[in-house]
Amino acid sequence: MAISCDQNDLAGLAKCFDCLSPVTQQQIQTYLLALIAGTSTDPNTLALAAKCFDCLPPATLQQVQVFLLCQIATALGV
Repeated sequence: MAISCDQNDLAGLAKCFDCLSPVTQQQIQTYLLALIAGTSTDPNTLALAAKCFDCLPPATLQQVQVFLLCQIATALGV
C-alpha cells in the first residue's frame, strides 16, 4: 500500500509519535527499517527479532538502523 509523502499527511500520521518514549520511537524506527530491508512480516518472526530491543541502549539501536539503511541502499543500488 502506498503511503502519501504529503507533509500534512505525514504530520497527521506522526502526531502522537512524540507521545512515545525515545526508546519506543527508536524501536518503531528500527522495526520499520527492518521491514523495508525485506525481513519477514510474519508476526512470530518479527516478535522474535524485536524481543530484545528493550535490552539495547539507544546508541546500539542507532547502529542497527545505520546497518539497515546500508542494506536498503545497497538493495536499491544506491
